[in-house]
Amino acid sequence: MHFDTVALIAVMALFTCFFAWLSWARYAPLRLAVPSEPQAAGGKPFGVDHPDQSGLGKVGDLATALMHAKDGWQQMPPEDGEGHAVFVRKIGGKTFEVRIVETKCSRDGDPRSSYDAERMADNRVIEQLERLKGATVAGEPYLDVQAIDAITKAIRRRSMHVSKHFYAHALEAGNTLIYSVRRDGELVERPAARVKRVSGAPHRLMLQALAIGLARLDGAGGR
Repeated sequence: MHFDTVALIAVMALFTCFFAWLSWARYAPLRLAVPSEPQAAGGKPFGVDHPDQSGLGKVGDLATALMHAKDGWQQMPPEDGEGHAVFVRKIGGKTFEVRIVETKCSRDGDPRSSYDAERMADNRVIEQLERLKGATVAGEPYLDVQAIDAITKAIRRRSMHVSKHFYAHALEAGNTLIYSVRRDGELVERPAARVKRVSGAPHRLMLQALAIGLARLDGAGGR
């Protein structure tokens, strides 16, 4: 074999290896060390700087609101920070279904440990709704008085179009457990099939994004 031929083969082999390396470099996935838990400023696990649970509460409330919005529920503007969340969803025409929701969020514990069944009892929910009569948000009525009366009457007659749910968000586990609530406020935990579990990578990432975003906003507000 002539020298020129050998040189040509060597050059072609070299170019082949070069272009193969370029292709690999372009399409090869990245290997990164990424923390699996929600992180606050300074790389600390989210929640360690919120002993009063205020930061965790904001994450939980927003997660609950986003999950409802995804399913077509509209949240009524919060009248204050103490009441339950009220969601409505149109059935057809001017008819709606209503959901009363309590939310708890924890970083590494069980959100149910801080659940207060008495707060979600029918009589307490009705009391809260009655207090909303005359309440305003940005100068507008929070809820129409007739709407409040319709909801309270529906609760008393056990309408299937008014429900009460408890959303328990666990950041470290990256999941949410959704419980139906009885008339006395106790959670429906049996049979286990009655408890809805929302988990998986997309849900975990949503919880993590909310935790990181709110931690940044709280940090910006303190400067």
